[in-house]
Amino acid sequence: MKAVCKFMVEQNKIGSKIRLYREMNGFSQEYISMLIGISQSAYSKIEAGTTDLTVNRLIKICIALNCSINELVVLDQTSLKITSSINENASSCDLGSHLSEKIAGIQNEISFIKALVLELKLSS
Repeated sequence: MKAVCKFMVEQNKIGSKIRLYREMNGFSQEYISMLIGISQSAYSKIEAGTTDLTVNRLIKICIALNCSINELVVLDQTSLKITSSINENASSCDLGSHLSEKIAGIQNEISFIKALVLELKLSS
């Protein structure tokens, strides 16, 4: 049984922040969508907050925009929830300290991936 986590409720705020960071970097939606491996229309829905944003996709977006998850996600326990879906049974859970632990782990992963990307850029 694998849990699938999605950011809920504040997707439009996260999407607005994603758009802001993309525009600050001078990137087009087409460019970011190509980097993260989705269509431009699917990426547009992320920025509009009209589609579910998975943790994996959020990580890819952060890497493409060279920012941290903390910069995009509002860490307000009352406004951000994670939905865990196990075998079609969905239940919402309060984030509490669990979110802090997950974010710390993801930040470590992002740092590692950024270092790998930098090494690849330097070696080419």
